[in-house]
Amino acid sequence: MWGSNNDGDIEPVCPMAFFCCYLTEILCFRLQFHETVDHGSCGEKKAADVFAEYGKSSDVLGQTNLFRFLSWLVTLGGAFLVLSPLLHHLVWIPLVGTLLEERFYASGLILALIVATLLQSAVACLVWIAYRPLLASWLLLLTVAVGGVLAVGNAMTVL
Repeated sequence: MWGSNNDGDIEPVCPMAFFCCYLTEILCFRLQFHETVDHGSCGEKKAADVFAEYGKSSDVLGQTNLFRFLSWLVTLGGAFLVLSPLLHHLVWIPLVGTLLEERFYASGLILALIVATLLQSAVACLVWIAYRPLLASWLLLLTVAVGGVLAVGNAMTVL
């Protein structure tokens, strides 16, 4: 567009550029024109070319879901690793620890599943607030309610 192309553009990964584009989209398109930017492309293109390019890149949703699943697995692994020292020490309980070792690790995995799912749900709620406020608000309320019930249940168990 400017006469040179070095393919080293850092705009897609630069947080400041992302923030500026986000503010532009909110202030100009949503508030002024009551429109939402759904797809952006570099250079001058006709509308038919942009729609053709958008139709070719329909695998973005699959990549997003793959990334969500992988991040959930990483969160699950992290939550289990946080619990593993406690589980390792529970095994040393005389007589009972060795008999219940598998059950300790299974309960730790179930707790890690719950924590990972609640964390992923909370992150999704916070991200969706700008785009789907009603859905995100309901999902956030559900996440907080489930987390609260689990916290109160654990507190009652300890007492």
